[in-house]
Amino acid sequence: MSRVYLGRVFFALVLATFLMAGPVASAQEKAKGGYNIGVVDRSKLFEGYNKQKEKMSTLEKDAKEKEAELQADIDKFEAYVKQQQEREQAGKLSSEEVLDVQEEFNRRENELKSKRAEWQRELDIKTQRIMSELRIDIDKAIKAVGEKDNYHLILEADSDPRARSAVVYFAAPIDITASVLSELNGGGGDDD
Repeated sequence: MSRVYLGRVFFALVLATFLMAGPVASAQEKAKGGYNIGVVDRSKLFEGYNKQKEKMSTLEKDAKEKEAELQADIDKFEAYVKQQQEREQAGKLSSEEVLDVQEEFNRRENELKSKRAEWQRELDIKTQRIMSELRIDIDKAIKAVGEKDNYHLILEADSDPRARSAVVYFAAPIDITASVLSELNGGGGDDD
């Protein structure tokens, strides 16, 4: 059996035990003595989080600037190649100069490939850092709403049918995504 399967079986058992232990109250009902369960859609939180929009916009701007720099280098390289081809066709290059041009061509081509690879690594690292920071913020907001509104359990669901989630179905009244999003964006989570 795979770890994922065992993890889901364990989750189902824990959830079943939790649910059998007493009555369940929705986010709106919050019945005294019952369990208060909520569900959040993390992808909606990412999409609606203002900080994510700002960070990704800045990252996209930086990426466009780097791409423009790289394109300028490519344009210079192409002009160099064209110039050397014209010189060779005009017979203005000795065989030794042709070898020098080929060597320079290979050096510049490798330099451009290296720049592109380095730029992509930098972009990947920045993206990972941003995503990590956003996940931490979202987790803190979920915890804050959970503590403020006395939730016993908050599950993660995903509205995207292609995504995998341990939650297969939930009723709309227990969806607290809007409250968490409000908390994230500075509204204090009072959307219930």
